[in-house]
Amino acid sequence: MVGFDRGVKSIVLALIVLLSVAAIYTSIPARSAVSYVVLVDLAHGESAKGLDIFAKTLYDAEIYVLLSSEKDIAKLDPVSRNLISGYLIGTLDRMTTPDG
Repeated sequence: MVGFDRGVKSIVLALIVLLSVAAIYTSIPARSAVSYVVLVDLAHGESAKGLDIFAKTLYDAEIYVLLSSEKDIAKLDPVSRNLISGYLIGTLDRMTTPDG
């Protein structure tokens, strides 16, 4: 960098490093490919206790929960609700999505 003094070179270098680090930490993380799909059947009144731990261990799976009614979604703890991919309402022989 001919014609620039040391202070400008240092500032330019610091900006390049700062922008590189910012690009790494602000980029959108890629979601891993789904390895398998799991359906958890809670439609017969089973307890959802431990569902959050189960979902955390299956980080590369899509997890769907089968419930008997839409009211049961609110009964799940917030951690489990955030980890679950979706809900099905009904039983194994007749199921629908919450939105119809």
